[in-house]
Amino acid sequence: WAVRQRGMHSAVKEIKKQSSRYLQLIQKYGLIVVIFHTGVWLLVLGGTFVVLHHDDLDIAWLVDKTLPASMEDRKEKLLRAAHSEYGKFAIAYVLTLISG
Repeated sequence: WAVRQRGMHSAVKEIKKQSSRYLQLIQKYGLIVVIFHTGVWLLVLGGTFVVLHHDDLDIAWLVDKTLPASMEDRKEKLLRAAHSEYGKFAIAYVLTLISG
């Protein structure tokens, strides 16, 4: 019980930290800019996921081009994971983070 409470306490701290970060962004740039940027970011994330979901982007090519040589032995496992819905969302999330 105590471990669960500590976990919930740290989660609440993290939420407060994130919300104060958004408040700082709103104070610095304004509400419209933050909403616009967040909306565009979510649209890019959703669009990238849709492209991956409908197999319009060759995931095997993407894994080949980005996989370090040290992970070559795990390539088959990574390809199986990347073709799952969770894997496609993770790839979309990473590509969206890279794009800014």
